[in-house]
Amino acid sequence: MKAPLDEVSPEDLQFGYGFRIVPVDNDKVSITIKADYLIDKKPVFSHSSEHIFKFMDRSVAFDFMEDGYKDKVGMMPMLLGLAYSSARGMIAIRAVGTALVSFPIPIINPQEALKRAEKQQ
Repeated sequence: MKAPLDEVSPEDLQFGYGFRIVPVDNDKVSITIKADYLIDKKPVFSHSSEHIFKFMDRSVAFDFMEDGYKDKVGMMPMLLGLAYSSARGMIAIRAVGTALVSFPIPIINPQEALKRAEKQQ
């Protein structure tokens, strides 16, 4: 009997991702990336990683409120891009030796992802 990842058809494979941005202490921002490969809407491979960015003075770049944050200098797309790209690399390493190695997770546009997330709030 074959394991679910021995053979993967591109038609059967879906990908989902999400992220969460939260302040940590007074000088850090945490971005958690969650990514899933799905077959028949069921996760067959999941990844979650937290990426922490430390600032000399976080208040220069961001104001955090209970319902979100204000990006004063336009830095959040870059931070999200760094976190997501790092997660892509970690997932690629974990996929070695499985059929998923042929299906790297998609590249995203961090600015568009942040705009979509803002609309959903």
